[in-house]
Amino acid sequence: MDLLPLQPDTAHFRAALDLYEQIHDEQPASAAPRFRRHGRDDSCRGRVAVDGGDVVSFAYGCDSKPGGRYHRLLRDALSEPVARRWLTDAFEIVELAVAPDTRRRGLGTD
Repeated sequence: MDLLPLQPDTAHFRAALDLYEQIHDEQPASAAPRFRRHGRDDSCRGRVAVDGGDVVSFAYGCDSKPGGRYHRLLRDALSEPVARRWLTDAFEIVELAVAPDTRRRGLGTD
């Protein structure tokens, strides 16, 4: 199994969108704009797991930045000391997906 960068407008990117559709029963076009926006943001990073040429998993996230939606939601939910400790240098997992037929085979154990 290979871990490769998740980059916009590549075959692996499109396969990750197809996997997203398979898991969430949602058209990839609905997730594509968010995936592309994050893929072009230098603070976001992601990987796809490829097994035998097939994307079987993907994950990506972004640096948590003041003013960002999730950063703001987390800050509002935490006490000030906890927010200061956890959100000063945080990374937000945006998506994490594993193909149903690949689950429980140890993909995330190494």
